[in-house]
Order: sequence, then C-alpha cells, then structure tokens
Amino acid sequence: MGANAVLERFSGEYPCYMSSQTLRKRIALLAVSLMAPIALGASEANAAACNESVATFVQLQSAFTACNSGGGGVITVTADIDTTARLNYTGAGTLTIQSDQIGTLRRIRATGTRSWGVLESSAGPLIIDSLEITGGNGTSYGTYGGGIQGNRNLTVRNSYIHDNSGSTGGGLGLASISDAVPWKTFDLQYSRVESNTSTATGTTSGGGYFSLRGYETATITGSSFMYNQVASLGSALAFRLQNTASVYTITNSTIAYNRAISNSVGYGAVSYDYGTLFLNFDTFNENSVAVSSGKADIYCATINQCSMRSVGSVFANSSSTGTCSINATARYATYSVSNIDTSTGYSCLNNINSSGVRQTALEATNVVSSVVNMYLSPTAALNGGTTPNFAITNSASKLIGVVPSSVGSLYTTIDQRGVARTGSSWSAGAYERSSVATASNIGLSFPAGPVVYRQSKTLTATSDSAPGKITFLANGKRIAGCINKSTSSSNSYTVTCSWKPSVRGAVVLSAVFTPADSDAFSPGISTPLYVGVSNRSSIR
Repeated sequence: MGANAVLERFSGEYPCYMSSQTLRKRIALLAVSLMAPIALGASEANAAACNESVATFVQLQSAFTACNSGGGGVITVTADIDTTARLNYTGAGTLTIQSDQIGTLRRIRATGTRSWGVLESSAGPLIIDSLEITGGNGTSYGTYGGGIQGNRNLTVRNSYIHDNSGSTGGGLGLASISDAVPWKTFDLQYSRVESNTSTATGTTSGGGYFSLRGYETATITGSSFMYNQVASLGSALAFRLQNTASVYTITNSTIAYNRAISNSVGYGAVSYDYGTLFLNFDTFNENSVAVSSGKADIYCATINQCSMRSVGSVFANSSSTGTCSINATARYATYSVSNIDTSTGYSCLNNINSSGVRQTALEATNVVSSVVNMYLSPTAALNGGTTPNFAITNSASKLIGVVPSSVGSLYTTIDQRGVARTGSSWSAGAYERSSVATASNIGLSFPAGPVVYRQSKTLTATSDSAPGKITFLANGKRIAGCINKSTSSSNSYTVTCSWKPSVRGAVVLSAVFTPADSDAFSPGISTPLYVGVSNRSSIR
C-alpha cells in the first residue's frame, strides 16, 4: 500500500489538533509496517533457503530433507561423516556443501554394502567446497559420478575426490539425460581427483569425471587427475554426446598415471566427442592404454567436429603409439603447440621436429614454443602447492619446452601451485621452473677439529641435486686441485677437496657452483665458513 493510499485511509482517524508534520510521520511509520513482509512457516515459505550445520549422518540426512524443501541453501560439515544411505538433492536452487574451516577437509565417506554415490543432485546446481569424498559405488544411483553426481551445474573447490567407482563415471559426473537440457557447467578448482574407477565395459565411460549430453562449459584450474582407471574411454575426463558449441578449458593442471585397461580399445586420458578443447600450461605424463593402437592422452572420436588448442602444455611418457587422435579438418583444426616430447615420438601431435614444430602445416598454426634442456621430475608431489604436480629437475629423461611470457600471459600468470610465472620465457607445463630451488643454496662443510697450517683438511660441497661444477675457494682464491669438480647423480651431487692451508690465522672458505644447465638452474655460492688456521704443534 502506497503512502498516499495510507494517508487517504487513515487521516480521518487522527485528532484534528495533531500537527500535519506529526500526522505524516505516524502515517509513514504505519505504511512501513504494512509493507513489511510477514514471516511464514516452513510449509508456506516454499523457497526459504536452508542453513544447516552437521556433524553426524543423521544430521546430514535431516539437512538434505530441509534443503530439498527449502529449494537450496548451505550445509556446513563440522566433522568427518560416514554415510550408510543415498543422499540426493532434489531442490531447484543452488545447494552448497562445505567444510566449516578453510584449509581443513571434512570427509564424507560412503560405507557398508552400497550401490549409490556419496553425494548426488538430480535437480538443482551443486557446489562442493573443501570436502574429501570417498567410498562411493554408483551402480544403481550416482552411476555417472560415484563420488559426486550433478544434474546441471557442478562446482567443486579445494576438495579431494578419491577411491570411488561408478558404472559409467568414477569420481565426478554430470548427467543430463535429455538433449533438451540447457547449458551445463562444470567448474573444478584446486582439487584432487584420484584413484576413481569406471566399471563400464562399453564406450560411455570416464574414470575421474564423466559428462553426458547437451551443451557444456567445463573449466578445470589448478587441479590434478591421477591414478584413475577406465575400461576404454576417458580415464581422467570423458565428455560424451556433447555439442560442437561445447568448450572444455584445462589450465595449470596435472593429468598423470591414468589408465584405460581394455585390450580391444583404449582412448584418451581426456576423451570428447564434439566441441573445442583448450589446454593451457598443463602436464600430461605417464598416461597409458592397454591396446597398442590407442591414444593415451587426448582423443576425439567425431570426424570434423573437434578442435583443440594447446599452449604451454606438456605431453610425456605415454605408453601408446601416439598420445593424440583428433579427427578434424582444416575448418576445425587450430593448434598452438608447445612442449614437445621428441625423445620417443609419442608427442600429442606426431611428426614434431627438434624445434618443436609440427611438419604438417594444417595442424601447426601459431606454434609458440621451443624445446630446451629441462626435465620433469620422475614422480609427482605437492611441491608447495595443494594438488600434486611434476617439478622441473635434471633427474628425468624427457624434454619440455618454454613459452614466451608475451604469449603465456594471455592464458595464465601463475602455475598450478599459485606461484607467479616470471621472466621473459615461462616453462611449459603446470610447474614454473623459476620457482625451483636453483642450486643457489650450495652446502659446504668440513670435519670437526683444529685446522692446522699445511696439514690436509677435507672440505665437502653439495649442489642441491643439480649437475654442474664446483670450485673451492680460500680467501677468494681457488684452491689447487679443487677447481671445476663435477657434481652429478652418480656422486650424489657431492664433491670433496683436500685442502692444505698455506696461511696462518683467519681464512674464509667458500664453494662456487656453475650449473651444467643454465636454463634450469642458476649459479650459486655457499655460505662462507670462517676458520682459524693454527701453527703445527711439532717441527717437521
């Protein structure tokens, strides 16, 4: 009711001696009270969002019931919970399930004899934040995502999805059965998807993540897909029956050790049917297929319907005769290739020459990188981040490339760990080499005991796992016989020097390191050691 209507209705009810100013104030207050919403009960407030805090499975079940009725809301998990029944969200609004503490993962684990996934939405959008999801077995429900299954929009942040299985999708999934369903979105941020299994024996499978039908925008950032297993297609990621307008973007992520185990067909740690795949500074390493003719890393099955662009991404150590199969014509094929593993011929785009350029012009537009002498570490680790990645060292045998910062900055300015990429050239892959320990911390030591004039003392220097040469110095001068001593893995990057002091009194010792690979490691110098050289106690 407006203020004028209130004035007309109530002006006659106030005494004539009340001033017009007072009257208007009272009418205004009355109008506000009349226009204020009336609190409704739960049965009347159809869209009232839930806000639940849970520490047990019974409380979690009750929270789902409340959120289903309320059409969305927030469930905050305050303790690890084991589930013994299906949890399915059926509300229309967005449901967020989150940990109560930033940086602390709360575990939700499916237990007992079960045929369902851990968390499921058959209706509205689902957001998962800072949770560990494990134990799902989606054979009857949650078949498209044994850990988490969404219906339309699924967002997962800062979470760990592992050891789940589904008949079609192992860890995560979106399933819009009807082609009429509008755009779906999948957003994965700084999360780990590991050791999930798809049990399907047909062609619609995905070990880590699976999506079915419709148009889709999938964005994966700073995450890892590792040790996932599938029978045939998409051991890490599978996008099935999508549309040519679908777009999949993977940035600063590691996809490694995923397996397709079928002996008859095996394609792609990342498999898609239609649309465009953008790979920005990702690392693909040691993905495998059982069949020799398979493609271990990337596969698109639909002729003339696939496009792919890779900028700053690494493909290494695949187990098949080729890591990529893109059925595309000139209309769709635009590649910006970085990174090339030339040592085995198993690069994502075959026939790459030593400069990282594809021989076939059709699939070599906008090549932006060159190969340099840098290497992936043999195993993945957190390396200061929150999701596993491969550091750059000199202990492996695969080459990776560099990308000019002027190009790379169009796609990202950080690596998988959130470390800033710096310098004029950035290392390809999810790990930026500029943040590697670069052998500037050279170790120098000698045994305890007196240091005596013209008596031998053994000095020991280490180069922090970097190959190169070390020169020992006394008072800034090179020590004879201790110049350019080589460090390598064969001597555990450790060298010694037999030093006979030629002066008495105070001496400053140091060790200077020159790396064998200046692209991967910087020169370094040890912290100086201050020693006092005493006279001999006896005459020679």
